[in-house]
Amino acid sequence: MTGKKTEASEIWRELYLSPDLEADIDKHFDEEKLAELFRLIGPKAKKWTAIKGIRATIRAYLWARFTLPERTPGEAEFTRMERFARSGERFSREITGLIRSSDADKRLMHERLETAYWGPTRGDKIYRQFSHQGGPGSVLIRIQELVDLLVESANKAASVASGESSDELRASYAAKASWFTRTRDRRILDKQCLEDAVLRFSTFWRLVSVHPVTPGKYYPEHGQFIGNAAQAAYLILHTIDHRITQRKIASAISAVNRRRKGNKMSGG
Repeated sequence: MTGKKTEASEIWRELYLSPDLEADIDKHFDEEKLAELFRLIGPKAKKWTAIKGIRATIRAYLWARFTLPERTPGEAEFTRMERFARSGERFSREITGLIRSSDADKRLMHERLETAYWGPTRGDKIYRQFSHQGGPGSVLIRIQELVDLLVESANKAASVASGESSDELRASYAAKASWFTRTRDRRILDKQCLEDAVLRFSTFWRLVSVHPVTPGKYYPEHGQFIGNAAQAAYLILHTIDHRITQRKIASAISAVNRRRKGNKMSGG
């Protein structure tokens, strides 16, 4: 990732930007941690299933970080979206010209595709992914499709709906995120992300363990919550974010269990 040592509380930020997420997650779970997770799961523990559970739990945490707004969007953000959409449209038109000129397409792509299947760089991996299912002439087309999708998203984020002024759009968008801008915004965001991760963890846990998904019991003499599910969730999530405490895990499990109970009572 980077040459400098990453603070434990910032590991999730590295994973958030990872180009090879599963491999990078696995680096943080050595045999000792896996053995402890197996012990907590119990007799049904299997290595591959446990690894998939770790990955799924962390993906849920990262996805929550991605989907929840961290601040109210400002004018500059809309301006960037508009500028990106215009640039992306121009870029897409240039790609169309290259695709129509087969020689230009070949000159542009030949060297990259020639090394893509054995090259070790991040760029080689990207080209391998793009050319995996299609022929060599399909790579630029797939790149253009990706650009067009990003342009569409940018236009939707910055465009004005029919009958709505630009100011109204910005005010509406800001209102949706404004609850994160209060003094307690960071705590609310962290709490929601953790609950989303624990919800995914609980699904995995019910499939692999005989132990119930409970917050455990707090033992003052040990200074910690004792309970297989709570300890396992803590082992996974504390590894990538040291701000996550056992108490926060216990609260998240309680919240998720209340949510599940409410859904069952309402027939959802």
